[in-house]
Amino acid sequence: MNSRADLTQAILNWVNEDQHEILKFMQELVHIPSPNPPGDTRAAMDYVRAYLDRRGLRYTMYNRDEKMPNLIATQDFGPGEKHLVLNGHIDVFPVESVVGWSQHPWHGLAEGTIWGRGSADMKVGTTASIMAYVYLTRLAEQLVGRATLTVVSDEENFGPNGTRHLFEVCPELISGTALLSGEPSGSRVVRFGEKGAVWLRVSVETEGGHGAYPHLSDNAIEKAYELMADLKRLSIIEFAEPEIVVSSLEQAREQYDLAYGAGATDLARRITINIGSINGGSRVNMIASRCTFEVDIRLPVGAQPEVLLSRIERLRDRHRFSYELMLLNHPNWSDPNDELATIVTETAFCITSIRPIPGISLGNTDARLWRYRSIPAVVYGPAPRGMGGIDEHVPVEEALNVVRCHAVSSALYLASG
Repeated sequence: MNSRADLTQAILNWVNEDQHEILKFMQELVHIPSPNPPGDTRAAMDYVRAYLDRRGLRYTMYNRDEKMPNLIATQDFGPGEKHLVLNGHIDVFPVESVVGWSQHPWHGLAEGTIWGRGSADMKVGTTASIMAYVYLTRLAEQLVGRATLTVVSDEENFGPNGTRHLFEVCPELISGTALLSGEPSGSRVVRFGEKGAVWLRVSVETEGGHGAYPHLSDNAIEKAYELMADLKRLSIIEFAEPEIVVSSLEQAREQYDLAYGAGATDLARRITINIGSINGGSRVNMIASRCTFEVDIRLPVGAQPEVLLSRIERLRDRHRFSYELMLLNHPNWSDPNDELATIVTETAFCITSIRPIPGISLGNTDARLWRYRSIPAVVYGPAPRGMGGIDEHVPVEEALNVVRCHAVSSALYLASG
């Protein structure tokens, strides 16, 4: 192949020729339940392994928990410093009920759409990583550097058994010079960062007693509500945003809001606090002696979790409570004008005629683990339709476009010359 244009066209031709095979892979991968919890992804991983085995592609398994396997495959090309990592997970959110679904939650392909739990998050994106890797191996003579495929488990709970485990046991294999992920983004956005998350489980305790004698004890539920109100006020903590992040978000405000709903840009730049669950009291005629609630706090780029936690500690001056830190993910970002981000943006535009804008993810992904190590990480995947809810799905053409974009972008990043 004599040019990058020839390289691009060859890959697009392969995807078109392989459409049936690619869609079958997506359908069958979605059809294999892999909810987390409980997180047992062995059947889904067996399906991925069988696909690679049939193509003679080698890989190694790195498992901390045998029920949550992780796969690494690596292909070396010509001499070069670049090392592209393709990362996808195979665990998905649980299905609480089949009621309301247009198709069965573990259905697969129907009526020009990939239906089912995990289709958007992220079995279509993981398929894109796998197919991109397969196509890269066909182009070994035209590429330089190295490509690594990581297919992991335990992402939905940010658990220790997936990518975090790989960074503990073999960071040199997966660090790379750039990461490409197919997590949900939508065709209008290339994600270059994400908000941080702090999850707390808060407990309020009082002496309690009979409901007819409220003068003898405070009510733990009522005291919890007072504490919740003060926690919500922490959303106005001041912080300094990086100018390049502010500029990227504001320039793309209209398209970002179009992709994620009116007000999404403002949310990306604001601390949000959500009371996700509450449990307290034992019966109607008792003064509640205990109330426990869980809080999900999202921090924009520039906000520091340590500052937030120090402000929470200061609330002890007004309230009696204890808390458990369930999760702490720092806000993270990489240069929105980085080489891979630029390649993905231009490639997506050529394929879809939609020029995606740079954006910050409101949720968290494994991409943060690369950004924490100052490695550029780019996310481009299907829209999050029904993600974690009812009727999760991805239109077939959108799914194929994600495969096209990942395969072409990967090859262009590693192309010689």
